[in-house]
Amino acid sequence: MAEIKIEEGAEVRVGNKTGRISRRIDLTNVMVEFENGEKKIVPIQKLSSTQSTFVDPKTSDTLSIKHQEIASRRHALISRLNIYRRIPRSEMDEISRDLGLHRTTIQRMRRKFIETKSLTAFAPPNRPGGRGKSRLDPKIETIVQTLIDSRWLTRQSISAVNLYKLIVLACQEKGYRAPEIKTISRRLKSIPLALQVRKRRGSNEARDRFKRQLGSIPDANHVLAIVEIDHTKSDLIVVSEKDRLPIGRVTVTAAIDVLTGMCVALCVSPKAPSADLVGACLFRCFVPKKEWLESLGLDFEWSIWGFPDVVHSDNGSDLRSLSIFTTLTELDIRQEFRPLGTPGYGGHIENLMKRVNEVLDTVPGTTKSSITKRGDYNSVKHAAISISGLEKLLINMICNEYHKTPLNGGLSPEEHLQIAIKNEKFIPGKFQVIPASREARDTLRIRCMPMILVTVQRYGIQINKLRYSDTILNKWIGEHNPKREDKKFVVRRDPSDWSTIYFLDPRTERYFPIGFQNFSNPRFGALEYQRAIEELKRDNREITEAAIVERVRKHNQIVDEEVKKTKKAKRERRRDEAIKNRPTDLSVASKKRAQNNQPSSPATPDDQIKDTFEIEDL
Repeated sequence: MAEIKIEEGAEVRVGNKTGRISRRIDLTNVMVEFENGEKKIVPIQKLSSTQSTFVDPKTSDTLSIKHQEIASRRHALISRLNIYRRIPRSEMDEISRDLGLHRTTIQRMRRKFIETKSLTAFAPPNRPGGRGKSRLDPKIETIVQTLIDSRWLTRQSISAVNLYKLIVLACQEKGYRAPEIKTISRRLKSIPLALQVRKRRGSNEARDRFKRQLGSIPDANHVLAIVEIDHTKSDLIVVSEKDRLPIGRVTVTAAIDVLTGMCVALCVSPKAPSADLVGACLFRCFVPKKEWLESLGLDFEWSIWGFPDVVHSDNGSDLRSLSIFTTLTELDIRQEFRPLGTPGYGGHIENLMKRVNEVLDTVPGTTKSSITKRGDYNSVKHAAISISGLEKLLINMICNEYHKTPLNGGLSPEEHLQIAIKNEKFIPGKFQVIPASREARDTLRIRCMPMILVTVQRYGIQINKLRYSDTILNKWIGEHNPKREDKKFVVRRDPSDWSTIYFLDPRTERYFPIGFQNFSNPRFGALEYQRAIEELKRDNREITEAAIVERVRKHNQIVDEEVKKTKKAKRERRRDEAIKNRPTDLSVASKKRAQNNQPSSPATPDDQIKDTFEIEDL
């Protein structure tokens, strides 16, 4: 992705003028020297790239899991060469031996990665068959793999010889020719040693034995070196934005920079912890927050964003999903997981979440942390704050309290950030990176959405009983992979709007929006879909697209009617209060006539109301 580096000498564009950054003024402003010699202080937000077009990088979405692992390992080793201005031959030979690649191949991969910024530069070519792939008959392959999984990779820990005997017996029963013992031996040796130890000896021994090999988080020596991310299921019931009815508890997802203690992203959702929320939080971490804050009507300073070196988290399935792995790998971000049973590894984010829960406990509608503390307090009855209101409350706490409160070292997170920038403890290509264009920002947002693998049929694409269609899919109808199976394609979908999916074209490697096959379907998201499914199951109705859409429309109609009734009731209540409180001796209209020496006449209720209410209230 094209980007702007906030560093001295970087070429930037301000409006129609081109210049270079001469120095940084503070967190939000830089000094720019234009081509005509003019110098001007410019906000970082107004800088744009000098590149006229945005080239969408190749994405690793098209790589298999195995090829992604190979590419990640090659990238980790080859990236060691970046510290050398002139690469020593001994270092190149060592990496060449470790990877089993020639020096020329390694150099070609480095150049391709520098040009494309894509992990696909290190991926092996897709060739059917060949070295490292099984040549066994598929039926025999099934027998071998099944016995390895069910008998050898178990705590029973049978020997390789006994495993081979079981394979021979199974093949003889089916009338197949058993493979040679050397074939089985090579197969067992190809299984990662860490997996062998975990399956045969236990996860505790595997963690203790391979802790260093699995990698350790480096010291946080610059801004965004390590970012911790986590969820918390809040003890607060929120209400709908539209009808103000309770909708349940919300999940707060947040990320924090370890070096400075600055919160880098926040996301509030009524959904349970999931990969959707992780992707949304990461997107807010990657891009400036000014546009988001303005949409909420806030004018706060939140000057930390960019691409971290490491994202550190617990071992939740949502954080280990393929969507998150693909997004982080493509952006050259390493993912680390804390060891099981060691919550101290996430101390920074746990401290932030503790402060978030303290704020939520003071809001009407809190369920408290236990039944004893809640007592007879009716959380549903007192619920009054919406999701957007809760976001404003938490952002205010973060920007005006948390970031300004001294930490253990005596300095606040904002002061830590200012000192880090003053001492140049940041990477210009990652810290405060501004997307080069709206297209670049939208592409980044799409790549942070949940990923789904689908096939293309004659009717288009079907996901969760919902069909999507567009002419861009025509050329992929009936496409097969080398095994003659329906080819899987990558699509991504915004959880809040299921009316559109984003299809990754394997040839152009760009995302294209695909809408509902039925254009009359209303827009709805995951929450509305889940509500419709629950209603259909409760009524023993068949789950079809038409039934789902019918339930969504019915719910929307009910909500709209209730909103209208609520507004009407409020107007009538204000009108009744005005009539009840009108003066009994002389009305407003009569007073006006008396001042103008006009004969008095009885004032009607309409006169009083018109003098009491504003036009819009009527």
